[in-house]
Order: sequence, then structure tokens, then C-alpha cells
Amino acid sequence: NKATAAGWTVDDVVGTVGKLKESGVTFEQYDDLPNTTRDGDIHSMGPYKAVWFKDPAGNILAISDV
Repeated sequence: NKATAAGWTVDDVVGTVGKLKESGVTFEQYDDLPNTTRDGDIHSMGPYKAVWFKDPAGNILAISDV
């Protein structure tokens, strides 16, 4: 699957990313998304933030604040 298979909404994307990185999670980086900027692993779409990562089976998962 080349689309997001599942997603979770959190209050603190930056903090969640930090905790997941400490556990060894690596994040996908998409530089071709319209109206989106990226700071490290975190993609911003206006006031909203999101990150994507893959599970061991290759499914794309997302965490965002919306």
C-alpha cells in the first residue's frame, strides 16, 4: 500500500516524535507534498503537523495533530 493505512491524532506531535525516535522509529520524509514544509521529520501544513512511518510489514502509518 502506498497510502496511509492508519493514523493517530495526538496533542503533541513534536514530543511524540521524540519519544518514538528514542525507541528506534524512523520517519518517512516527503518533500513533494503540496503546500507542505518539512522541519526534520515533521511536515507542516499551515498550523498542522504530521509525520509518517512504516510498520515492519511496510504499511504507512501517520501521527498528526488533526
